[in-house]
Amino acid sequence: MIKVKLSAIFCMVCFFCEFSFAGNGGQHFIVQFSPYLILTTPADLNWTMTVGEANYSTNQAVIVDSNESYGIKINCDTVAAGRMQEFDGTGYVTANPKKLYYNLQFKEKDNTLYTNISTMEQVVVSNIPSPGETTYVKYKQAVRYSDPVLPQGRVYRINIVYTVVQGW
Repeated sequence: MIKVKLSAIFCMVCFFCEFSFAGNGGQHFIVQFSPYLILTTPADLNWTMTVGEANYSTNQAVIVDSNESYGIKINCDTVAAGRMQEFDGTGYVTANPKKLYYNLQFKEKDNTLYTNISTMEQVVVSNIPSPGETTYVKYKQAVRYSDPVLPQGRVYRINIVYTVVQGW
């Protein structure tokens, strides 16, 4: 079983209003507001895999609400460095940890090719117009017969980070 932890970035909108009154009693509103961005990431993924073949996740919904065009980048934590690593329930095992041989791979659901996940940010989608949409990310993990079976209570794990950048 694999558990994928996702992180999110949140921004709130702020409105600043300035009132001025003209000599004839009219009122002018001058409004400025900050960029607005909300990112909702998928919940943890508990994924049961089959040994000896590629395993494919279901579509994972990354929902963005933005008042500017944006792009989504993805990367993983530095400990796992792209490969799922043994996790004991409280943290990664550091003394001789077991890792899956192949990197976890990802793609935007409409793409045909999967890309190895890495610690470097990689583009999932770019130039998505405002107000935003749901982007679906799929994952692929090959498991070899020689990948170690973990003791009871341990799982393979990797932390996935989604980053949304406005104006990109």
